[in-house]
Amino acid sequence: MVSANRLRLQAVCVLLLYLFCGVAGAQTGPGHPMTVFLSSLTDFPVSDPYCTTPPSRFLGAGPQSTELCTSVELPSIPVGVVDWILVELRETSGSSVESAGGDTVIARKPGLLLSSGRVVDATDYRNLDSAGRNSCLTESGTLSLEANDNCPDLLFEVTLNDNLYVVVRHRNHVDIISSVAVVATAGDRYVYDFSSSLSTVRRGIQKNFVGHLSRRRGVGFAMMASGDVNQDGSVLQRTDAAVIRGHFGRPRAYTEYDINMDGFVNQVDDLQDYILGNLGLFSPVPR
Repeated sequence: MVSANRLRLQAVCVLLLYLFCGVAGAQTGPGHPMTVFLSSLTDFPVSDPYCTTPPSRFLGAGPQSTELCTSVELPSIPVGVVDWILVELRETSGSSVESAGGDTVIARKPGLLLSSGRVVDATDYRNLDSAGRNSCLTESGTLSLEANDNCPDLLFEVTLNDNLYVVVRHRNHVDIISSVAVVATAGDRYVYDFSSSLSTVRRGIQKNFVGHLSRRRGVGFAMMASGDVNQDGSVLQRTDAAVIRGHFGRPRAYTEYDINMDGFVNQVDDLQDYILGNLGLFSPVPR
């Protein structure tokens, strides 16, 4: 793989925010984008929840360090944001994803997940004018989200010599890793679309849905599986389901216990509709 001093990574990743149509307002109908309700809450953080306050339990299972994690802070949150997300780069000379273990991490950086599924650089996205932001949130004519050069990619200052694998983490979803090495498409730009199929992730543990998001795909969208509330790499009854029960009825807030991202934590919308259906899932990210 060609070395690059400045790696621009365009990760297109879709979270499993709304497993079922119409639940708690997170999905208003087929063809609609992901909900951006959380970013309207007064306690939605202007600093990312991953790298800003060490040690963060959102960095994956096992001992972790924020040493390779670049924190981000904004004066305010722009429109169209679903949540903060963490993108992690792993480099290995091995020929398969199994060789991309925890000791191969070379960088971590939080980005903003938009309602379109696009992951963008937080600062650059906020600095766009309204027309620029709209171009990141919708498709215009034949221009796809992936081909939109006006939408700011995540920028990593790294030197890359071997195979690159990409890990995506979220506060209450099962972490994922690219099933194959991500290669440059043009110059130093690396494009990977986790939403295009289940096979884009090792072991294919995402969930597949049809009719969601405003993107032109005819076969559905692969989304990160929800329910890993304690971020131990699994969705289990004795941990995730048990923990969330202790938070039913809490005031509306930005919290990892709110699985469907409507600001509330309750038995139907979060536990029954999102966690219980994913019990037994384990993260495919090598440790």
